[in-house]
Amino acid sequence: LSHNDYFVREVLAGNQRVYAMHPLYREFLLRTAARERPEALAPEALVRGADLLAKAGLQDDAVGLYAQAGAWPAMAAAVAEQADAMLAQGVV
Repeated sequence: LSHNDYFVREVLAGNQRVYAMHPLYREFLLRTAARERPEALAPEALVRGADLLAKAGLQDDAVGLYAQAGAWPAMAAAVAEQADAMLAQGVV
């Protein structure tokens, strides 16, 4: 799919290969999951996903999922972990 740029693009994030979905495709998948597997979007599942993203070094994505899940302490910890790097880059 990514080779032909069909709904998915390959994006390099540091030394990792990451795939980004087209926003419309992402919305379709989220709506389908909400309808057919609502437990997949429960806060506990979102936190598990955010934990995996954080362990993979994808802090920005992890922070978004923590916020979606309402897991404020975990979100704050992920932000604090990256604060020095963000300041050095002028992000904040």
